[in-house]
Amino acid sequence: MSRIAFALFVLAAGAPAYAQFISLGVKGGIQLDNAFATRYDCCSTASAYDRRYIIGPTAEIRLPLHFSFEVDALYRRNGFEVNTHDPITRESNAFGMRVNDWQIPFLVKWQPGSHAVRPFADGGIVYRHLSGGGSGTETIAAGESLQSFTTTGTTGSASANASGEAVGAGLTFKAAFIRLSPEIRYTYWDQRALNNAGFAASNKNQVDFLLGITF
Repeated sequence: MSRIAFALFVLAAGAPAYAQFISLGVKGGIQLDNAFATRYDCCSTASAYDRRYIIGPTAEIRLPLHFSFEVDALYRRNGFEVNTHDPITRESNAFGMRVNDWQIPFLVKWQPGSHAVRPFADGGIVYRHLSGGGSGTETIAAGESLQSFTTTGTTGSASANASGEAVGAGLTFKAAFIRLSPEIRYTYWDQRALNNAGFAASNKNQVDFLLGITF
């Protein structure tokens, strides 16, 4: 029993030092621009399927000279929908893509000062992983006959893994043991994650509003 009490005492004594070294928490927000660029013409219409919300865990390791290292694992859901119609053959198609979009930024943060409200700037690289698939329906009407069928699978070309660069800036509000960190973050992707025959393509530019809550 004495050994257990001693171990608990060591952990309790080391907790303040641990809290000064690393912060854990959650980060959430919304994407301010569209995840997909779409087009329409006389016979086809494409629209973005953006849920916009962002959520995931975050961790920050504090370093000397007001620097720190941050890593996040942020999840979002997006995609697109396309409807086409041929006025001559009276053939119509509807198909789309739903994407689970995981983004893992590795960032170096600089946060000068020691006040309760502190500005910060960060930047680094972002790793991206996509998963999901597509589905569609096709209806062909010719005179009195009507045929329909559905297809499943991946619609369009996709890159499941990609990388990009991110920069951001914001403020940290410290109250007791909680830190609130609103931030605007810009990410540029080196390649498009998804492109569907000109109907819809994922944007290379991404702007997010994020709020971190760490302890």
